Amino acid sequence: MAKLLHAAIRTRLNLPDGKLGAITAVHTLGDYLIFHPHLHVLVANGLFPPAPAKQSARDMRPLWRDLILQTWGSDPRECPCCKGTMKPVRKVIRREEIQFFLRLHGLWEGIIELPRPPPPPFDIKNMEPIEPPWQAIQEWIPDEEPDLDGFNRPQESERA
Repeated sequence: MAKLLHAAIRTRLNLPDGKLGAITAVHTLGDYLIFHPHLHVLVANGLFPPAPAKQSARDMRPLWRDLILQTWGSDPRECPCCKGTMKPVRKVIRREEIQFFLRLHGLWEGIIELPRPPPPPFDIKNMEPIEPPWQAIQEWIPDEEPDLDGFNRPQESERA
C-alpha cells in the first residue's frame, strides 16, 4: 500500500525521484509530567526533490550572504561604520577571542549563568521537585498483558 501511495504521489507531482519525508518523536510524559507514552509525527505535505550535488562551503558563501540580505535587509559583509566590504580573515571559535573582540567594540554584555533546572518532574512555576502521582500511574498501567487476539479475529459483520 505504501509503495502504491508513493508511486501515485510521484506521478501526480511529476517528481519521479521524489522522496516522502516524516519525523517521529516518542514522548513518555504528558503535559503534567505524568507517564503518558505517545508519538508526535510531522509528515511532509508532498515530496522532497532529489538532493542536489554536494557543494563545498566556499561555494555556498554567496548563497548565505544573499539569504541574510533578504531576511535582515543588510549585507553581512558591509562594515557598519565605513560601509566598506569586509572580508573574513579567519574563523574565531575560542571563547576568549570572541570575548576580546566584543569588549574591544563595546558589545560585551557578560555571560549569563542560568542555574540548571532540577531533574523532572518539577513544578514549572517555582522549579521545585514534585513527587509523581504513583497511584494514578499504577492504575493506568494494566496488571497483565492485554488480549490482542481480538484484532486478528474476523468481526461479526464479516462472518455473516
